[in-house]
Amino acid sequence: MTRTVKVDNNKIDKSIIEEASLLLNSGRLVVFPTETVYGVAANALDKKAVERVFEAKMRSADVPL
Repeated sequence: MTRTVKVDNNKIDKSIIEEASLLLNSGRLVVFPTETVYGVAANALDKKAVERVFEAKMRSADVPL
């Protein structure tokens, strides 16, 4: 399931941060914009979540993130 959330940089909504935290803690990925590209976040301590990052970026495991 994919969900898009619009964020207002001038008004931080703590519920969005909490939701992202819950997603990360459950092994899901969170994608967010930066100034130049989109970032992909995952729980680095969750092996399956890290594997999902490689899958999402279509990279083989021998190419470092």
